Amino acid sequence: SLSNVVRHARATHVCLDLDVKDEQLRIRVEDNGIGFSFDQSKITLASIRARAAVAGGKVFATNMPGGGACVEAYLPVDTTRNHLSTMYEALT
Repeated sequence: SLSNVVRHARATHVCLDLDVKDEQLRIRVEDNGIGFSFDQSKITLASIRARAAVAGGKVFATNMPGGGACVEAYLPVDTTRNHLSTMYEALT
């Protein structure tokens, strides 16, 4: 998502938020750019969703009221073991 903000969004501000709650890692990328054209972005979004699914997660994308876009990924975290490196490999 961050690389797409740089390449396509024409944003002047981006916010990256990470947190873990109830054994789920939430990654949220929000920008103040031009938002999504879902017709043109569906291949990119499908790719992001497929990579998240490999790690057992889900991705949601929305345009923000007043402009910009938000992408949120929810990925399971096994708190008894460190799976963050596996999730990172699936997402890159």
